[in-house]
Amino acid sequence: MLHAITTIIYATKNGYAVFFKAGMALLGSVIGKILLIDMAGLERLWRVAAFMGLRLALMELVWVYQKVRSFPTRTALSRP
Repeated sequence: MLHAITTIIYATKNGYAVFFKAGMALLGSVIGKILLIDMAGLERLWRVAAFMGLRLALMELVWVYQKVRSFPTRTALSRP
């Protein structure tokens, strides 16, 4: 999940659409794995706590993405 978040932030900050899509695909697969495999063996109370933790992590990711997106990005012509 940290690799996906790092890729998304890097791509957003530097304006790389391909890396952004790859990071989103990786994040989607990580979330799918967490929901389908990791939470299957948890008891009720732990499952609720894990859902809440995942929700907080995703909300933090949205907040960081909005902050990074507000930075000025380089255009294709200004890249060395």
